[in-house]
Amino acid sequence: MGAAENFHAWMKEHAIPSAAYTKVAAFATPLYTDLFVDLEKTGHPLGKHLRMVQVEQDLTFYIAACEKDLKKRFADYMDQEWFLKSKTSWFDNLDLDGPLYLPPDHPLYHAPCAPFPELRAVIPYLNKVVIYDALAALGTAGADILDELQVLTDGDSQMHCIVGRAGPPPDTGIHPTRMATALSALLKGSLLHSQSRRKSSVETGS
Repeated sequence: MGAAENFHAWMKEHAIPSAAYTKVAAFATPLYTDLFVDLEKTGHPLGKHLRMVQVEQDLTFYIAACEKDLKKRFADYMDQEWFLKSKTSWFDNLDLDGPLYLPPDHPLYHAPCAPFPELRAVIPYLNKVVIYDALAALGTAGADILDELQVLTDGDSQMHCIVGRAGPPPDTGIHPTRMATALSALLKGSLLHSQSRRKSSVETGS
């Protein structure tokens, strides 16, 4: 703790800007599985790999959430019901007035009293993702990019900015929808640009 305090005091003394991104901002950014499906559809090997990793990581998370032994979960409260509410459409599909409601004739329909899905049966319902790395990647773009995108609630980025404050009251420090759009564009655009350059190189023989 002392080393951290000295480091930040040194940065302040020398007017060196900094930005810290926390999990609060990551959880507040509404990103969905469709993003990874779109990455896979680009045909880029990395897009296919990211989709595979997204599914397998969520399955590993789900297996841990289903554990009765609290020590095997990521956190005590992250049980099976919490996972289904936080990471899937399982409960959303039952909301008659919600956008994700599924009628009884839908192949993924399940009754309110249906037992929770087991292991890979949860895959079709996985629809919510949290992307820590992409949020940090956007942060490395620089203050001018963040200011232009207008994704921070404080307006122009501050000298020492914390993006995602836990509160209370919680202050995510971001405009969630704008941040989601920016991250989606960053991920899709990077893969498509890389694929375009590779195709151009093959055609020109360079």
